[in-house]
Order: sequence, then C-alpha cells, then structure tokens
Amino acid sequence: MSANQPPPSPPQSPPPPAGGKGPLVAALAVIAVVGVVVAVSQSGKKPTTDAPAPVSTAPSVSSGVSGATDRPQVGYAAMEAEPSRETPELFWLHVADPQAVHGVLRKNAWLGQAIKDPVGQGFIAAWGGFFGTRGEDIGDAFKGAVSELVLDQVLASPYRVVWYGGEGAKGAPAIVLASPGAAANGAFDTLVKVAASGGFNPPACVSSTGSTDGGASNESIHRIVLADKIIFAARLGDRLVLSPRPQAAMLAMCKELPAMAARPGVAVSLGFALGEGGRGPQSLGAMLGLGSTASLDFGVEGSAFVPRGLDAEATGGRLAALEPSPELLKAIPEKSGVVLFLAVTLPKELSAISLRDTLAPEGEDFDKTRKSWAMGAPRQIAVIWNPRGNRNTEVAVLWADATDEKALDAAMTKGSGGLQKAKACSLLAFASTRELLADVQTTCSGKTPSMLQAAQPVAKGLAQSASIALTVNLGRVLSQLTIDGWLSEHPAPNATTGPQEIEAARKLLEQLPTLGFRATVGADGKIVSGGFKS
Repeated sequence: MSANQPPPSPPQSPPPPAGGKGPLVAALAVIAVVGVVVAVSQSGKKPTTDAPAPVSTAPSVSSGVSGATDRPQVGYAAMEAEPSRETPELFWLHVADPQAVHGVLRKNAWLGQAIKDPVGQGFIAAWGGFFGTRGEDIGDAFKGAVSELVLDQVLASPYRVVWYGGEGAKGAPAIVLASPGAAANGAFDTLVKVAASGGFNPPACVSSTGSTDGGASNESIHRIVLADKIIFAARLGDRLVLSPRPQAAMLAMCKELPAMAARPGVAVSLGFALGEGGRGPQSLGAMLGLGSTASLDFGVEGSAFVPRGLDAEATGGRLAALEPSPELLKAIPEKSGVVLFLAVTLPKELSAISLRDTLAPEGEDFDKTRKSWAMGAPRQIAVIWNPRGNRNTEVAVLWADATDEKALDAAMTKGSGGLQKAKACSLLAFASTRELLADVQTTCSGKTPSMLQAAQPVAKGLAQSASIALTVNLGRVLSQLTIDGWLSEHPAPNATTGPQEIEAARKLLEQLPTLGFRATVGADGKIVSGGFKS
C-alpha cells in the first residue's frame, strides 16, 4: 500500500446484537487492549523462526473432545514446548468490578469513535466475526451475540488477564476466573457444546518436574472455533480459563495467582512482577525497598477510568516523602512520555561499593566484607522515558544532588551503554541521546514548556509530597509509537509523518489524557496512594 492509498476495507462482521453495538464494542475493546499491550511488550524483539518439531511430551490435538466431529477441523500448530509451573507471570489486569469496567468499555465516547475509525476497524476486524456471532445462527443455543454471552455471563464475576513469560508461553495472555458463578459455568458449557472443535488432552497440572502423576488430566483444553478464530477454554476445579494459546491456558489452569486484596474505589488494576521483568525492574525494586509486585490502580467515574494510585509493599525502609523540587520539575519537558519521580534514601557516601553493600540481598559472595554505611538525606531523582518504535529508546536521569557527581559519572557514563552527561539548572543530567539531553537543557532554560506548565491537574498532582510519582502521557506515547511503527515498515529519509489514515489515528490518540499515580510511605511504613489526570 502506498502512502497515498487508503487502507483496504476490513472484513465485514456479522450484524451486532439487537439493541446496539455496546457489548460487541466492549468485547472487542478487551481484545484491543490485550493486543496493544502484547504488541508494545514484544516491540524490538526479533521475530520467531519456524517452530521446531513438538517435543514428545507435548499434548496432542484430538478431534474427539466435546464430540464436535461434524465441524471443520481448523489447523493449529503443535506446541513448541510444554510450559512448566516455573513460568512467571509478568503482568496482569485484575478486573475487580466487571460491571463498572464493562460499562466504560461500552459507553466511553472516545473508545466508540476509535472503534469506528478505519484504523480501529482494521485492528479489531479479525475478532469481529468471533464476538459478533449470534446464538441464533448456531442452533439457537443462546440469545444475542457471543460478546453478550462473554461479557454478561462468563466475565460477570472478578477476573484477571494474565501475561506469562518464559519460552513456553511468551507473550500469551489468558483470562482467568478464580470463582465463577453459575451463570459463568452455564455459559462456558454452552460455548463448548456449540463451538468446540477438537482440543488438547493435557497432562495433569504442570509442575517444575512435569505432570504431577505422569498421566493425562481428565480435564480438556477445548478449542472453541467461530468465524475461523480460535480460543482455548478450560475448566479445572473452581476455575475457568480462556486464552488464544494452549500454553497459556495450561498455565492458567494450574498456577497459583498472585494475591490481590480488594481496595475501596479500585475497579481494575495493572499489576506487574518486579522480580520477573529483568535486571532493570529488579534493581529498581531493590533500590526502593519494594516487594515483589506492584500495581497501577484505576477507578471508574461516569464513562471513564481514573487513576487511583500506585499500590505496593514497602519492605526496605528506603522511600522518603518529599515534594519534588521546582528545579526538578522545571527541567523535565512537558512533552515527555513517561516520567518517574523518586524520593529515596541512599548512603551518604555514594559509590558502587556502598550501593552494592546497601542494596544487594543477603547471601552474596561478598557478605564477609559487606559493611554498613551511614545514610544521607533522601535523594530526589527523575527518570524520563520516551518509548520509540523505530529507534533506540530515549531515557534520561535527572539527579538533584550535585554532590553525587563523581559516583554517578562512574556508574552512568562508562562502558558501551554509557549515557551522555550535562548540567541542567542545578541538576545532574544523563541521557541516552544528545537530542534528549538538549531537550532537557532547553526546557530548563525556559525556551520550551516544562512540567511546571503541564495541565493544571497534572502540575498540581506532581507538586504534592510523594515517595513515588509516575506520569504517563498516553496520547503522546501512543501517537509516537504509531508513526514509529509506520516508518519502520515504510522507511523514508527525514520522514516525520505518515499517510492520511495514520495521521488521523495519531490525532485521535493524542486526545488521550496524561495519567498520574502517586504513592507515599507514611510513618507506619504503609503506602498511601493517590491519582490524577489531565
């Protein structure tokens, strides 16, 4: 497709259920959110090669599950590998109030417009046929569309969407209902009865050593096929699972879910495992003295989601509570995509050795030489991250305490991944690119807007005392990733814009707000959360 050609028309879905497109839009919105998160999490990774031959222990596909022998058998590649119970959960959406969350997905004006636009239609068209299929068209098994059945019955009680790591189920999400009601179980049985087409007979619950008894499980992972799309569905004990990949379905059937306590006013949370996301999140969690998991919490007001705060367990006593200094806010470009503010207590004498002795867990090889270091005043730090889809990610660190310059030089400017260094206002500034460093200096001089000139709710929210504050400029981040993705597929010298439909999508995305999350550690060591948005 050339830059001037409109995108091809998406395939037409079956008509939506009578009474409007609300349930269909909501179901497709869930798929869209899942798709965006997976796409972003996988960006920059090399494409996988052809799958190797299945290992001998992988479950085999059978055509006899559910007795659906009269339906066409849709081809599906055998598993590359059977996942183990050690496969980690990387992040998850915990939907605590399905009725409120689904109400936003059905009624939100921006989402309704996005789904109608060509790019939105193209994105969700593949699943439109599945969720738009009506019960009247498959033997009058139920009334209305599959979207209504799923949202109003299967997902009527709290559920999670979990993304797993590891090679066995990388990037694969699964929807898990830990305590389904009678309506959910009945709807599950209906889907299996009318749309199951083969499936997997897995071993018993996966574990670190394989199946628990070496034999096959009596439960099946059913393959639900509608409009040539496949969802794998399973029920084991008091748990229902839906997933587009069987590996994730197997894990979701058997693995214990991380505990999530109900919090007043929180309808949905995005949780993530600090210990499973690589060295960066692990190091950050250790520096801040946080537990193994954290979450960004949202409530519902009218037809919109609103930030409620950042929830985590403070275990190390390293977080302080400070108002960000005006100098720090003055140096951060208002256009920044993601900004993380920290107030953290570190050794007064900062060095690689003092940090190692303070932050490394017990049981390390150097424990015999480990020494205790006097703690200094809390440091104020800001990290700027501008995600990019066609070039190296842009990252900058602003450090308010200039007396740490010598130690930071050694840590941040050396080696192949060293950062560029400069002064901005009274701060130490380190950045991955000269362009970002220049942006920080220009902002500090007052030539371009800073966070002090951000939308009033954002500027006010950031000015309050906090231990951790996070802002995400959704509009700018998603708009930039959209044009980056286009240009990576259609490279052109010095191009900064795309064709008409891409620019239209960017304008729509830029309407999204800046979200803010704040967490403050009190004198009792407990975290108090808050949120704000533009």
